[in-house]
Amino acid sequence: MEKGGSRLFVNITAENAVGVMDRNQLALTAKWPIPGDTQQNLPLFFDEPDHRLLLTTRKMPKLIVIDSDTGKVTAQRALPGHGRRHRL
Repeated sequence: MEKGGSRLFVNITAENAVGVMDRNQLALTAKWPIPGDTQQNLPLFFDEPDHRLLLTTRKMPKLIVIDSDTGKVTAQRALPGHGRRHRL
């Protein structure tokens, strides 16, 4: 949720996308798809000062960075553990 504005960012996991909601209008104003080889976006972190959304995906485990002003993917990195679970 923006402190300096009215936007709220939400995962739309069923559509492999991030939604942008306007809290004043109570409406979805944009939908940004995540890269095509990834699915099940779950944790979402908003870095408001640097205008970045950081999220991870479960299928094709990746960290994805999205510009919170444009919705464009600015970086992505594969995460360890693809295809298997790690135990501590």
